[in-house]
Amino acid sequence: MFSKFTMPNAVSLYQTSLTTANDRTTIKADGKESTLVTFKLTDVVGNVITDASNVDVAFTSTFGNFTEKRVPLQNGLTSALLTSESLSSDKTVLINAKVVDATNRNLIILKAERNILRGPNPDTGQEETVGATLTDISADQADRVTLYFKKDVKVYGFAVACSSEYNAAKATVYVYTNVPNSNTVYTLLALTLFW
Repeated sequence: MFSKFTMPNAVSLYQTSLTTANDRTTIKADGKESTLVTFKLTDVVGNVITDASNVDVAFTSTFGNFTEKRVPLQNGLTSALLTSESLSSDKTVLINAKVVDATNRNLIILKAERNILRGPNPDTGQEETVGATLTDISADQADRVTLYFKKDVKVYGFAVACSSEYNAAKATVYVYTNVPNSNTVYTLLALTLFW
């Protein structure tokens, strides 16, 4: 009696993984912050495949940009730098790495995915003890300045209700006029918040 032989496919012979530098799960979405993303090819036992030849991996992301879109695999590993995109709210970003070319054509179906949270002000996991730490300021519109803090800040804690005044016990506002900046003179607003 003969038994039927089924040829195993690459998915049953190899494993892939996708990691970020320091195993980061969040990244600030300011258009500047970046993280290194690494793709690893192993056998089913977990041994790194160091002899895979002419393997190219393509990196993609739903938000953000990779410095290199297609990177060769060397000794079972390859990495690409992912730079964040400016976002005004938290977004879960899907990062994908896929084998797009290889001498062993069976490897081309291999891929790895992972999610990372991007937000204008991600939580670093550290406890705030002295108040709200200002992490970023943007002036994307001519009539307002947006302040980003490490934790939730409620306006009513600093402003007097139903007025344009601020609560002097909670905040100090300094306005400096005639501040030179290159050939232009600006008005500078400094805001200090207290807890």
